[in-house]
Amino acid sequence: MSMIHLCEMGLRRVRYLYSRDELMAQDFIDIASGIIEAVVVRNFVEDKICLQASERLVDIAERTPETSGTPGVKRLLGQCFSDTKGNHRARSFYVEYAIAEHARIQHIFAPYTCPPDSLIALLSEKFPSGASLISTKDGRKLSSGIVQQLNGDVLGHENKLERDANPEDFPEDFYGASQIAGHVYVDVPLVGGELILWKKSLDQQTYDSMRGDSHGISFPSIGLPEVVLKPQRGDLILFNSRNLHATRGVPTLPKVEEVEEDEDEEYEDEESDDEDMDEEAELRIINGGQGPACDQLSTTACSETARRGKFATPPLAPIRTVRKAPSLGNSLALSTFILLRDPCKPILFWS
Repeated sequence: MSMIHLCEMGLRRVRYLYSRDELMAQDFIDIASGIIEAVVVRNFVEDKICLQASERLVDIAERTPETSGTPGVKRLLGQCFSDTKGNHRARSFYVEYAIAEHARIQHIFAPYTCPPDSLIALLSEKFPSGASLISTKDGRKLSSGIVQQLNGDVLGHENKLERDANPEDFPEDFYGASQIAGHVYVDVPLVGGELILWKKSLDQQTYDSMRGDSHGISFPSIGLPEVVLKPQRGDLILFNSRNLHATRGVPTLPKVEEVEEDEDEEYEDEESDDEDMDEEAELRIINGGQGPACDQLSTTACSETARRGKFATPPLAPIRTVRKAPSLGNSLALSTFILLRDPCKPILFWS
């Protein structure tokens, strides 16, 4: 886990909206043209909906293994079409279960509308030609999004349809078109979870060389980012996915350890001979000059005797305390891609 310290930066390159109704087609055009780097829509999903969905997703995460090659990252729902490149069997599986995977996402947010459906419906009103799910050449609809637990670093990477899909999958005008990523943050950690954006895109050879065998490029290798955003629960963040981007994971906390604390005082079964003599003399006075028979003493005298150590109290067991580090929470995000082509054509969604 990278422990690089990050603060929000480049916020002048970000457009903030405080209602989903403020989101316009021009916002997407401005991202694609580089006028701004990102759009943040606060409270795109209400807090109560996020909390309900988060509980259900955490339950799924406990039974889900980490994504291969990305420690701390788990894909909870949905499918990535990029995983099907060059694999006919994987492609068939994807299109066969795309509708079922979308239904699972809908179930997590039920009885409310799930974020991909909300965004498609909203943009159908904002764009003259509407919005819909993308279809392959053979008419098969793709999945609308994926939900991931991003507790590990997602290194620098790009998403380009011409790189992630087979040439025969889509019409020619799909490749090279503007591509916007939309992240809806269902839950965010106290520390970590920052979205990191660079204003650069790499050619295939450079990208492969810098990435090597890893799933992405390390942060220092890319250089200073253009924008760093700390999402809030319920945010929708839109950005140019053709440029390099990354997500910082949740820092790893020290393991819980038991700490043994010794008592400050030591208890002894008997006092010194001198103290015993003083004690007996005192008891004779209390008991009218007779011997120190405890059953004849007043409660006060017995208590005083115990206090002075005649009747020793058994030593207490050492106190064992467990110091638990506070949980930093989870980074749970739903991601979708949006393809922008000619203004007279509908915008298209897929994962």
